[in-house]
Amino acid sequence: SVDDNCIPVPTIHVHSNKSPLWLRITSIACGGGLLIGGAYDVFMPVWMTGPNVITNAGIHQDGAMVLFLLTAVNFTATKLKVNNVGNSMSSTDNDEDVNVNKDVNRDVSFATDPTRTLLQMSLLAELYKLGESSIDEVASKILGFFM
Repeated sequence: SVDDNCIPVPTIHVHSNKSPLWLRITSIACGGGLLIGGAYDVFMPVWMTGPNVITNAGIHQDGAMVLFLLTAVNFTATKLKVNNVGNSMSSTDNDEDVNVNKDVNRDVSFATDPTRTLLQMSLLAELYKLGESSIDEVASKILGFFM
């Protein structure tokens, strides 16, 4: 029974596919790097660069670069998975397969939602702009290694 003094809390449906622990930790660390770098830019003089982690651009740009790469990989993998699942789905009379197909259809519709796709593309554009100096430095070091 529910206590009369309790405040009802709405439940939120969370997508059942969990990402690996290393990916979640990396994402949280890079998000923290964005916050630290942003605070450093706000409170420190212009001529001082932030703490450098991967490149000389600072922790803010390095975190944005890693988040950009993780988001791009996730975006691409999700789209490839949706295409593969959509091509391999077949309708059968088995009740178990029908239930599985309903779950797959829900996941496919979630991943192909145009609003979600537009938001992910906007996130990629913003992360690229934030991490552009780190991406340029890493790209020039890689190209310099091969030249």
